[in-house]
Amino acid sequence: MIDPKNLEVPTTIESIRDIVPKVKQIIFKPDAGKFNFKAGQFVMGEFPDRFNPGKTIKRAYSISSSPFEDEMIELCVTCLDNGNASFFICEELQAGKPFLWKGPYGKFGLPDHVSGRLIFIATGTGITPLRSMFRQLLHDSYQDEILFFHGCRFDGDHPYFDEMKDLERKHSNFKFYPILSRPEKWTGPKGYVQHLVKDTLKGNHGLAYICGVGQMIKDNEDTLKTL
Repeated sequence: MIDPKNLEVPTTIESIRDIVPKVKQIIFKPDAGKFNFKAGQFVMGEFPDRFNPGKTIKRAYSISSSPFEDEMIELCVTCLDNGNASFFICEELQAGKPFLWKGPYGKFGLPDHVSGRLIFIATGTGITPLRSMFRQLLHDSYQDEILFFHGCRFDGDHPYFDEMKDLERKHSNFKFYPILSRPEKWTGPKGYVQHLVKDTLKGNHGLAYICGVGQMIKDNEDTLKTL
């Protein structure tokens, strides 16, 4: 049996596009044709060290595609102005070029048997592992309620916004709750995602998955415990 800790995944970059400002969607095609992983897992890559020429750094990126899409690895990466690996990903990667990943890794995922209401809470590109999970559930005809709360800062910052609205139209059990903390023309909820969670959920909330910055995670943990 192959040890996943040593598993190398040669890929070819299929496409790179701006999905929202400062966020890129990159799709890699596994050279083996398929890539088996569990929703919520991540891959590890090695990149040139921007600040120490001749050296490399390793970075982990959550997979935003779902296991039923096993012929690709999709990532959603924030392009940081002073980033190291993200600078290489956003400025140097080119479609058609090879790239070597290792993985999959991680235990942040759904149990083998899950039922009841599910809550997913994220900020920014914290959507990536959660998107992998709830899209797989919907693909598998999950029948219970799925609520997704997503906080960002500015107008147009929600990655996959149109896709989330489309999922909501297609699946009556999926509810999308976006919010912005620094809006301009946005007419939806304003503030922080933890406040939206607190105002929306009543009573027993169900199993919850949270991905984002530390304070947001702690605030949501506290809120969910009070319910």
